Amino acid sequence: GKAGFFSTPDYANFWWQINGETAWKTEFVMLKTDTIASVAADFSTGVVRSFAPGDVTSVGLWAYDQNGDPISDIDIDAWVQVYGGVPFFDIESGSVTDVTGRTSATITGLSEDSSGSPLSNPVKQPLYMEAAPDYGWSVFTSVEIFNVPIQLYISVDASPIIQEEGETGAESEITITVIDEFGNPQEEFTVEFTLQGGSLSAMSIVTDENGEGVVTYTLPEILEGEEFAVGAVASSVAEIGFGAASAAHAVVAFTPVVLYPPEV
Repeated sequence: GKAGFFSTPDYANFWWQINGETAWKTEFVMLKTDTIASVAADFSTGVVRSFAPGDVTSVGLWAYDQNGDPISDIDIDAWVQVYGGVPFFDIESGSVTDVTGRTSATITGLSEDSSGSPLSNPVKQPLYMEAAPDYGWSVFTSVEIFNVPIQLYISVDASPIIQEEGETGAESEITITVIDEFGNPQEEFTVEFTLQGGSLSAMSIVTDENGEGVVTYTLPEILEGEEFAVGAVASSVAEIGFGAASAAHAVVAFTPVVLYPPEV
């Protein structure tokens, strides 16, 4: 098509005319007559945070005009935009920008969605930011932010025991410890058990302030002619906001071996 460029007599506004139809070229209008407010954030590739309950991070934001000069006393809106899904973050914008054009927003990774279902897998969603001046134009920008659970780990402490052939009821005390990826013990976490052979004093325990819990395992009988019996106990823990963990442990019962002194 045919296009032409025109300007008003006072050179205040510009527009394009395409095939006889006038279409305003807003870039020229803004540059000539208005301030263009843009937003930048103090990260470029996204922020990685866990969504364990209470985890919050602060993100620095600042507003500047088309000349790169800071814009003070304006709000910067920040939000997560999701289409056909639920947001995995809660965003709270800070106060108006200071004399350097800076302010901040807080990002909280959510532990569950709007229906109450726990979030336990890494996710990413776009964080949008836009300056909101009382005048001029604004340009919004976005960056991906990531929501990653804190990983849990289980350690198991149990010792082999001695059990006479044909006897039953030998017990082994098993201590379970739950920590997170930073080595912090996790209190009041429920650990579930499954087993093969023998029996347990409880099929679940709740960890104490040291992240520990104790369960008693009764081993199976050592069959006649056998020297040992093996039982297996598997433990698992899954909490909202944390990556699930599991561990398996074999408990062995030995028949005592009679040792005789060598013949002289």
